Amino acid sequence: QSPVITDTISTKKSAINKIELKSPLKVNKVSKKTFSASISFLATTDFKETSDRTKSYAGKTSFSLGYQVNDTYKLSLVSSISKDLSTSYEENLNNTSVRLSHAPVNLYKDVKLVTVVSGIYPTSKASKVRDEMNGGIAISPILSKQLTSSFSVKYIPNLIVNSHKYKVNRINKTNNQYVISQSGGGEYSLTDSLSLGASLTYVQTWSYFGTEKDRQFSTEIGTSQERSSRWNRRPLQQNGTRPWAEGCFGPSFARRCKAGLG
Repeated sequence: QSPVITDTISTKKSAINKIELKSPLKVNKVSKKTFSASISFLATTDFKETSDRTKSYAGKTSFSLGYQVNDTYKLSLVSSISKDLSTSYEENLNNTSVRLSHAPVNLYKDVKLVTVVSGIYPTSKASKVRDEMNGGIAISPILSKQLTSSFSVKYIPNLIVNSHKYKVNRINKTNNQYVISQSGGGEYSLTDSLSLGASLTYVQTWSYFGTEKDRQFSTEIGTSQERSSRWNRRPLQQNGTRPWAEGCFGPSFARRCKAGLG
């Protein structure tokens, strides 16, 4: 009888070392509320002497609509209306911007960074008619630190690059190509959605010819309120509509929607 030869093949799982690189920067998870709206009322003035006829006083109402794209990015549509309180007392619509903001990143000892990139569209009369502005781009890193449960401080440098049809506007003054501003202040939260704030701002501008214009200082004080909504997370009904929580609309329209407005 011929011998039977059996080949034995042994298999072993190879050990693979997994290397993980962890960044020291921690991105905070944002709220799952998808839509938000905010409004703020501000009073502004410059640092000129009260006896100076060119000293300015103004009131500004800012409003924004936000959409939380995902856990990292948020889109916002922002505009404002200013009212002169020193001479003409006219109300004017300011430029409108579309902003893309990154979720807060922890830098050092609870110092958070929010990076905001904006596209500016000329909706003010001065920008459209007088300056013949095409648009602009802004980059605004926002640094903040929570000192107490209710009070935080912020520092916001801002770089704006403008584009105009002409280097000189219709009243024979040079248009602003570059604008750099620095703003610092504090914010006190009265509730989860209502806050009070004050800030100081320093602004530098340059023309298309490289000439730096007059530097400006201003101060602002005001209040803001933000409301959020989770309505779009509700499942669709068979007819394609989304069911609203009881009490949002219909006979009880005046009541605040508990589930829909945070």
